[in-house]
Amino acid sequence: MVALDMREASSAEEKEQLEFRDSRWVRANAGGIFLTDQKLGEIIWAGDILGTITDPITNNSTTVWSTEYGRILGMALPQVVLPGFALFHLGIKD
Repeated sequence: MVALDMREASSAEEKEQLEFRDSRWVRANAGGIFLTDQKLGEIIWAGDILGTITDPITNNSTTVWSTEYGRILGMALPQVVLPGFALFHLGIKD
């Protein structure tokens, strides 16, 4: 409707829209309790820490790293996870 001059654009519509032509899943490589401080829609860089998985029996902690630059399109809530569990869906920015 903005393009047809039927109403004015709001500030939210004026923001740059990112386009993702590829995506990747970040999966758990260990089992345990998954915790994260990341939020949906956040921009992430390769090497950023996405969260941790802690084994409640041994107290060993595994860090979950981002391997790509992009945006978090989907993510698991903090919970008990098994190896191979999908933790983050990343939109890859070209």
